[in-house]
Amino acid sequence: MKIAFYGSDWSSDCRDSKEILERHKVEFEDYDLSRDSEYSRIAKQISGGSNIPVIRFGDGKFLINPSKEVLLEELRNREIINPA
Repeated sequence: MKIAFYGSDWSSDCRDSKEILERHKVEFEDYDLSRDSEYSRIAKQISGGSNIPVIRFGDGKFLINPSKEVLLEELRNREIINPA
């Protein structure tokens, strides 16, 4: 399942979410908003707002600035990571 991550390194929420993905060895495409304004436009189009990170799953469902718990729960429910 392809995961797109729209965020920026200056955001602690983005760093936290990215750390979870990396720790669990979840593959994702990293779209750094500070590198390309087109990424910001896409993230805003997906979420309808400017909060980041925006994490979009291959089926089109997305999370906007999820808490650690919500992100982990979504990854477990989708069986991307083991329920532990």
